[in-house]
Amino acid sequence: MGTNRQTVSGARTVETDVVDAAKARVEHERGVIDAERDAFAQFRKRVDRLAPDGAKSRESVTPSRSAARATMLDGSESTGQSALAAVRDAYRETVMATAHYDADYGDTYAESLAAEFGPELAHGLIGDGGFPAILRERLLAAVDSAVENRQRVRATLDREHRALTRAGETLAELREEVAAIDSRPFFDCDPDELRRLRADLTALDRQCDQLAASRQSGDLHTATTLPHANDHCSLSDLLYDDLDVQFPVLSATATTSERIHDARTRVERALTATRTTERRHTA
Repeated sequence: MGTNRQTVSGARTVETDVVDAAKARVEHERGVIDAERDAFAQFRKRVDRLAPDGAKSRESVTPSRSAARATMLDGSESTGQSALAAVRDAYRETVMATAHYDADYGDTYAESLAAEFGPELAHGLIGDGGFPAILRERLLAAVDSAVENRQRVRATLDREHRALTRAGETLAELREEVAAIDSRPFFDCDPDELRRLRADLTALDRQCDQLAASRQSGDLHTATTLPHANDHCSLSDLLYDDLDVQFPVLSATATTSERIHDARTRVERALTATRTTERRHTA
């Protein structure tokens, strides 16, 4: 009587599912960011082998490509248009060839350039102004920024994954303690024991509050460095928008807090019943 075992050690719970789903989402995004970082690094290597207008090019071109670009194989003078074509091919074969590109972006070559490097640089790469040294240097600098951006995002995702892991472990410990208390036969406990259990549950609830406050104070802020991100879009929006909850740690913490409140209510009822019985005996 008075028991309500809502969770046991090792059992899956709503909180477990929420946090695990969030971790899986972060792990997926880490894979995406790694693929993009590596693709831009490969693209940079190929651009670095291209010479600006009037200089020798070191970019090798496969025999199946157009004859105009194939003249670059023997180190002959490269034209601006052939260099721009080589840039386009390199971009399509690296950045646009990542497994997730079509599903996540689906941009055309011109759209992707504008999103990654800005409209001005994109115009230079798809226009007919050739491939002067200044355009080449600006492109290399923009690619470096794209790689560094992915590295920063990767570090942020790593921090978020660690935060989710710590929160999941803390919530699991809290649930186990609540389950241990909730397994007690409250109506068989004496008043002093019930008061101790109530105090224990109050302490557990404070831990929930502290976890929620910590998460909110260090929550993911506006993400201006995310690839293709809106300046007003938070990383939590981008990561968790397709989950059932947008703030997984806060949601899981709230659910655990509800478990604690329910257990404390049952303790209070048992304590009230005990007081009533004592009054009857003394009447």
